[in-house]
Amino acid sequence: MAKAAGYVPYTGPIVTRDEARAAGLPRYFTGEPCKRGHIAERILPKLMCLACKNAASRDAYRANLEKELARRALWKKQNRARINERQRERRKVTRQRDKEWRIAWNKKNPERQIAASARFYAKNAEVRRAKSLEWHYANPEKASAQRSRRRARKLSAEGTHTAEDIQRIGDAQKWKCHWCGKPTKRKYHVDHIVPLSKGGSNWPSNLAITCGYCNLSKHDSDPVSYARRVGLLI
Repeated sequence: MAKAAGYVPYTGPIVTRDEARAAGLPRYFTGEPCKRGHIAERILPKLMCLACKNAASRDAYRANLEKELARRALWKKQNRARINERQRERRKVTRQRDKEWRIAWNKKNPERQIAASARFYAKNAEVRRAKSLEWHYANPEKASAQRSRRRARKLSAEGTHTAEDIQRIGDAQKWKCHWCGKPTKRKYHVDHIVPLSKGGSNWPSNLAITCGYCNLSKHDSDPVSYARRVGLLI
């Protein structure tokens, strides 16, 4: 056994083993090094060097620690599915708790929330713009419904619709333009038959799938006048 880490030679008074026994002391000190070179007190009745005892305790602690770490690693390996499920459940709880906390904080601090959002978007403008474009291309029906809801709110128009409504309307029209019959499956516009600016609603009943040309040329025209303009009505 090597010398204990942090070992400092003992410099106390000399007390023989017999004197320590007679006085009822737990230790004695001869001033002579032990067989491992420690100059330290010795323990009664085992006659062991105190520095050797401390070093042995540390070695035993390290050995037990290594065994415990190995046991834990083995248990984790054998119970990986159980651990993952527990972590998923914990994340659900913490995610919901954090969400509720953020909502409450935003309500109490609206100005700070707006300022923080502005700083975040300014710092991550390019990344956010790229993610937004990627989402719009991947979810055209949802993006169209989102744009329509925004326009309807600005114009105080009643009604709302979802991506599922757009999909249903497109299927009903066989993905052909409502005005000219051109195929629109790959690229289409969602037209408010009666424009929002003319009092039209944002309900699905006022929507039609059109090609880009017809929607842009119609703009906010009355549907009857546009139909006559393109020769659909006399």
